[in-house]
Order: sequence, then structure tokens, then C-alpha cells
Amino acid sequence: MVGLVLGILLGMAAMVALLGRLGGWSVGAGILAIMTAGFGSFFGGDALRSLRGQAVRGVSVSQAPRFPKAQRFHFTDGMPSERLTARFYKAGHRGPGVTYWAAPVTVEGWRQSEPVTLWVCAGSKDELAEWTKPHRKGLRVGALGGDGCKGAVLAAEQAFGLRSAPNAPVITWLESPQKALQRRLWLALLIPIGLLCLWLVTIPVVWILVRRSGRGQGCRLG
Repeated sequence: MVGLVLGILLGMAAMVALLGRLGGWSVGAGILAIMTAGFGSFFGGDALRSLRGQAVRGVSVSQAPRFPKAQRFHFTDGMPSERLTARFYKAGHRGPGVTYWAAPVTVEGWRQSEPVTLWVCAGSKDELAEWTKPHRKGLRVGALGGDGCKGAVLAAEQAFGLRSAPNAPVITWLESPQKALQRRLWLALLIPIGLLCLWLVTIPVVWILVRRSGRGQGCRLG
């Protein structure tokens, strides 16, 4: 988030240098407004899908693909397989990237030649540490970490010769999916609001520059 804001400010500064103060700030403010709307739609839509999605309880891992619209899960069996864990590094646009880990959630008697009905993904060491806990709960991976988790799942399939069952969910293994859902909702609110506040700050700046530009032209005409 800090890198994004700094990038926006640097871009606006570059436009000021190229287009002059008024044109640069005006174009920059417009771009920032568009980005605010875009981020609001992205994070807001993701949060609404998570909130409205079905909560499934008391089912086996083998039944997970039967619930393509479910967001929160509580299973009766299964644990992430340490032996079949793979990782994927997703490079960042600006600054360091993120490492993702993925593994199949397996039950007793499952064989590696059988399709994987449930995947677990972690985007941090804290999330990875949760895999050792038998709470058997999770939240479907959202849009923010979706690409990284897809890359990690693909890496596991290629490394261990695995294949996914159709509609096999990819979840974050969590003791409290409800708390994770609340954080997702806060993220959906805070990022667009932060960008909106930054955009609103630019409005008086542009107004001041317009006033000064007008006065300067008036003085030169006089």
C-alpha cells in the first residue's frame, strides 16, 4: 500500500514536470479518482462474495468440490500434506514479492494417484504454521492472493504428479474463518477510502494552482 501511494505521488510529480503544475495535478487527480473506483470495485466485490457465500459445516474433504459457491468450510476429516507441499514466488510490481505455499488436504487412505478434492494455500509463515493444527476450518482464497495460490497449486501438481478434481476449492487453513472474513471486509473498506482521501487532498491543491495560475496570467497581461 505504501509503495502504491508513493508510486502515485511520484507519477503525479512527473506529470507536473512535463505538463506544468495545473495540467500535471489535474491529470494526476483524475487518474487517482479512477484508481480509487477500480480498487473499490475489486476489493469490495471480493469481500461481498466472501460475505454472501455459503458456509459449509460437517462435510468430508472428499465432498468439498460439491460446494462451488461456499466460502467458509468446517470439515470432519483431513489435514494438509507436508510431504506434498510446493511453493511459488510471485514477484512484486514494486518491491519484494510474496512466497505462496500449497498442498493437498488428504484423508486417511488417500492415494497420490487420486484427484485432489481440496487444496490449502498460505501466503505467509504464520498461515503456513496453521497447517499443523487439526481445526479443519478454512476460508476460500480471495482475489488478492488468488494468482499466487494458483501458481503454488500448479507447482505442486507438476512436482508431485497430482491432479485436481473439478471445482476443488483452494482455502486458507484457519482456526477462525470468521475473523479472516472480517479482515477481508476491513481491507475492502480501508484501501479505497485511503485512496479517496488522497484524491480529495489533491482537489484543494489543484484549486490553489488554478488560482495562482490565473493571477499570474492576469499580472502578465497587465
